[in-house]
Amino acid sequence: MWVAIVILVVLLLGGGGTTYFLLHGQSSILPGQSSPMVTLQKFCDGWNKSNVQEMYDTFSSSMKAITNLTEMQNSFKMQKDRDCAVSDVQQNGSQATATMTGMYTDSAIDNMWAPVRMRAALMQENGQWKIDAIQNA
Repeated sequence: MWVAIVILVVLLLGGGGTTYFLLHGQSSILPGQSSPMVTLQKFCDGWNKSNVQEMYDTFSSSMKAITNLTEMQNSFKMQKDRDCAVSDVQQNGSQATATMTGMYTDSAIDNMWAPVRMRAALMQENGQWKIDAIQNA
């Protein structure tokens, strides 16, 4: 039970930070422009909607070269009730890092909530921020 409470608190804090950043940190971003947070939020939106193509579209060309879209789609078929939050976004010039916490229920293990904590590295590619690497944190 304590694990579930800790996970809930982490998700709430991450969601609050995300909301604050979106409301206050991106007022200068115009439609069509990119930022690490916008890219990460697109990834999370895809995660939340089970839209693997939307997630894949946030990847850099080098990340796409080593990622099989069909395998990604197949891995999401067993999951449902997803939630994704972004936190700890750090930008340094044309590179950035962030933590993403994903949650889902897995029908293969009796619909138990399964947390996934990921560390993402981003880079600018053709003027757009793209996810260049994702590792389990």
